[in-house]
Amino acid sequence: MPVSDPIAVDGQPAVRTRSRLGQATVEFSLALPLVLVAILSLLQLGFYTIESGTAKNAAAVGSLVAAGSAPNQVGTAGIATVYDAIRGRLASGLFGARIERQSPVNGSCPRLSSSWPIGVVYVCSSPVSGQPAAEVSIRGWVPALVPPTFGLFATRAGGLSIDVRTYVRTLVFAA
Repeated sequence: MPVSDPIAVDGQPAVRTRSRLGQATVEFSLALPLVLVAILSLLQLGFYTIESGTAKNAAAVGSLVAAGSAPNQVGTAGIATVYDAIRGRLASGLFGARIERQSPVNGSCPRLSSSWPIGVVYVCSSPVSGQPAAEVSIRGWVPALVPPTFGLFATRAGGLSIDVRTYVRTLVFAA
């Protein structure tokens, strides 16, 4: 049964049939997923920018804390306080991820691994052996909003990598 439309074409009232209404519904249902993926990708890009910036700033603060332990040549006493100093900064800028302390392996912080769980970001700090220096690393996988095949910067299904490492050298002046 045709439905009259108030807009006239060539003096004749426009008529829409059910098939044309159905066509519009099908076209909308085909376009909607693409539009949603585009919107979620833009949101993900914004979140990832905030998360990586937060990690970089937290690593810089951790380096300053490690450098502040100069009396003991960036020893374990200074390194232990790095996690406590930057935990709050990371918690405010990582969405959907928890922060955990990670111990050094063979004197250095472990590299980012695809076997680590998504949603966990590790903070590791260690003195550099034989030097008055320290390494501070923030590494892990934050959850992605978009499907893995559409993910921006995705190197792992469902997760985006955060991999920030800083080194700080300290100088001790003799009095």
